[in-house]
Amino acid sequence: MSKKYDLGACMKGNGTTVYNRAHEENGDYKNVAHISDKGKITYWEEDLPEEEIREIERLGDPVSYTHLRAHETVLELVCRLLLEKK
Repeated sequence: MSKKYDLGACMKGNGTTVYNRAHEENGDYKNVAHISDKGKITYWEEDLPEEEIREIERLGDPVSYTHLRAHETVLELVCRLLLEKK
């Protein structure tokens, strides 16, 4: 039986952590990879399906500032506007 994947990602100060929402470990989602702020990908899970590897690589692709702003949440918008006022 193949393992299920439902990838999510969270940006932290040192890059992006990629996790599998379909698998919990110690009460939290299982981390499967990390993308450094320079774009280097470190995989923490062996035997990831090619489809999931492509998705992780896509997450590591650089995007424009306009693209980021198009997807920001209300909380991120408020934080950005407060920071711009300083």
